[in-house]
Amino acid sequence: FDAATAILMMQFVPVEEKAAVFNDISTRLKPQAPLVMAHMIGDPDSDEHALAMQAWRDHMEETLKDRASEVYANVSDTLHFMPDNAQTTALKDVGFTEVVRFHTKMVFGAWIAIKG
Repeated sequence: FDAATAILMMQFVPVEEKAAVFNDISTRLKPQAPLVMAHMIGDPDSDEHALAMQAWRDHMEETLKDRASEVYANVSDTLHFMPDNAQTTALKDVGFTEVVRFHTKMVFGAWIAIKG
């Protein structure tokens, strides 16, 4: 393929399976093809992630009002966060030579990775 996107999907892939997903994408891309991704990310054991998650929760409460608690309750069961540096390593390990994070907002990030 000439390019690939993974928009708001990688947070649903268990951490231990993310490298395999990146590898599957990499094997299907032509050399120099971009992978554009946007998803939730972070180190769930860090203070920075806890602060970002609280900001996201506050935003959700303002936006969704009475549904916010229900949505947030499902986060720990359905979302799988991976630290940014671990994701970059996993991408480079399967053949992406350039990985650039071009957007950050609370617990969301967006990247472009170029297949080597």
